[in-house]
Amino acid sequence: MKKTFSIKTLAIIFLIQILSLGTASGNPVSAQGAGPDVKLISDQSLLTIDTIQISGSTLQMECKFPLEMDQQTFMARLLTAMYLSSYNRPNVSQISVLISFMEKPFSLLSVSKENVIAAYTEQMDPQEFLDTMIIEDRRPTQSIFFDELYKLGITLNDFSIDGNQLYIKYFSEPIPDKLTVFEDWIFILNLTANLYPQIQETTIDIFVPKNLSQVITTINMDEYNRYTNGQINILDFMTTLKFSYGAELNQAVQGPEEIPAKNPPQNHTNSILGTVFCSGIFFLLFLIGLGIGLYLLITKKSTLWGIILIILVAIPSYILMMIFIGSYIYNNG
Repeated sequence: MKKTFSIKTLAIIFLIQILSLGTASGNPVSAQGAGPDVKLISDQSLLTIDTIQISGSTLQMECKFPLEMDQQTFMARLLTAMYLSSYNRPNVSQISVLISFMEKPFSLLSVSKENVIAAYTEQMDPQEFLDTMIIEDRRPTQSIFFDELYKLGITLNDFSIDGNQLYIKYFSEPIPDKLTVFEDWIFILNLTANLYPQIQETTIDIFVPKNLSQVITTINMDEYNRYTNGQINILDFMTTLKFSYGAELNQAVQGPEEIPAKNPPQNHTNSILGTVFCSGIFFLLFLIGLGIGLYLLITKKSTLWGIILIILVAIPSYILMMIFIGSYIYNNG
């Protein structure tokens, strides 16, 4: 009788243990006192979650943003993961998620557990929930630089920092509007000033494959900062820019070098006259645009038209004049 009682007791204890294990496996959180079940939450949210741990009142999670997944789907699944890992944790009041993209840190999200529950149970509008998030950019500085330029339509072919000098190069389609070039310059310089405050000189190398033209512009960042702070006007800033025109590129596409003795003597008179004529026209347009523009700005008769004349007439004319002069010096110098 005693032996029978012992077997029944063991059977009951074993049954209780089996039921306990079954209950724990159906719950996304392990037994009380342990951390959330990372694998189970990953499976239920359909996300790749690396770690979940609790530090004080904050639940910390690390997960990957899949390359093939859109942002809306990712945020919906992340909301599920945050809810499952925190809903029966009364000591948790804040949730922090470190997101990595292509094996690199991307961003850190912080949100209250209360808002997570409200959004998951549809008591809070999705946009309102996103607005309650604190998002900290965790991308490397160079990745931010590349990504922001990519949004502008610029894919860098070369990027280097040498001490306090930054050099970038990118290919471009022929640009019909010179204002677009200036806007791109300002965007790049502003990005450089914000991300790399130690840079003192920025070189922008633009190559247009269609007509094999190349313009290299070097900008002093101190002068740019003076311009953005209103200490100098746009004309004074433009005069500080340094231009060059890719001589080595032109030599590379000319083919084998010819023997100078076999070439007939060249008369550069027409070239000189053409350069003087074209440069003179652009110089005249530069003076007209600048003069009228400054007049309108100073007299405040039309600030808008003053800015338009300077940006659309004076600056492009000045750039084209320098290109004509530079091309002549290179080809005949």
